[in-house]
Amino acid sequence: VSTQSTWDQKMYRIGVTGGIASGKTTLSKYLSKLKFARTINMDLAIHGLYDKDPLLRRELALRFGSNILVTKPNGITTVDRQTLGKIVFSSKEELKALNSIVHPRAMMYLNSEIESFLNMEEAKKPNVVFVEGAVLIEAGWASYFHEVWVTLLAKDLAVNRVIERNKNLSKQQAIMRITMQISDEERMKHATFSYNTEKPFTDNIPLIQKELQRLQ
Repeated sequence: VSTQSTWDQKMYRIGVTGGIASGKTTLSKYLSKLKFARTINMDLAIHGLYDKDPLLRRELALRFGSNILVTKPNGITTVDRQTLGKIVFSSKEELKALNSIVHPRAMMYLNSEIESFLNMEEAKKPNVVFVEGAVLIEAGWASYFHEVWVTLLAKDLAVNRVIERNKNLSKQQAIMRITMQISDEERMKHATFSYNTEKPFTDNIPLIQKELQRLQ
């Protein structure tokens, strides 16, 4: 999907990424309160596409089986993310197949959102757009951003957080999901700014504020 027309225009873009349970959403929620910025959560956007895009659902069902589809009480057909997750987090090939289907559509959505910000009247136009996504780097999108911010967390602590957050996952399943992602060392090759989330978020606010001061 070509995004050249958007990326060439003056909209400062920062990708926010990190491993599972590393605190990237906590950071993104904090950034969403800034008056001079906008935030886009790509993971939530993709979940929305599961609801709204019948062609995407059809393609996923053809690739991974119709049992990944469920009907909500309101009658809307969508993707059962838990069932799909069991498939794609068991094999790198399956995860690669999912990404090849979803990422082009996700990029179209992102392009559309940034276009809408660019078309705002000057008084409302944000100085910065923060884009949160678990696999921004794996998707090959790092070059689309002026900066990449990375939340870091040791693997053993991430495993504990994943199990605490999702009681249905075993420790082995949590380890497998984390292992399927790229390492923090790989993320750091693209990072403009990073911090460790082992500490409470409030302890890292001074570091974050220092970065924000230069963006206003």
